[in-house]
Amino acid sequence: DCRINVQQRLSQLKGIKECIACEFTIDALMGIIKDNQSVPAIEYGLDKVCSVMPKTVTKECKEFVATYTPVVVNLIKNNVNPKTICTLIKLCTKSELRHSFGTPSLRLGEKKCTYGPSYWCVTRANAQRCHTEKHCEAHGGYA
Repeated sequence: DCRINVQQRLSQLKGIKECIACEFTIDALMGIIKDNQSVPAIEYGLDKVCSVMPKTVTKECKEFVATYTPVVVNLIKNNVNPKTICTLIKLCTKSELRHSFGTPSLRLGEKKCTYGPSYWCVTRANAQRCHTEKHCEAHGGYA
């Protein structure tokens, strides 16, 4: 059916756009924070990153930052290779990546704090363990 093929292709294009926005954002973030991978430096970088992005991806950058700040902070803080972050948070597949990054140093789900808001915001204890209290409180509290 032609409609299914069109819908599949649109879904693939949306995925590629999200992947590119993620890669641009992480690349720019790492340029801002350089070697300072402390939580305050990462949060500061994420607050500033969209202002240095091309206007064509500013909207996607802001959406990415609003959604993924806690997980990006945790991944970088836990020394996850920045080149693998977009794959770990499922915004890129290996075929969509611009570069050949190799094997991720952490598998998604290996650490519970990589599960995202559906894990962090279930309880205050989870949010504290993952350092995501601000995110959970800003997005409706705990389940």
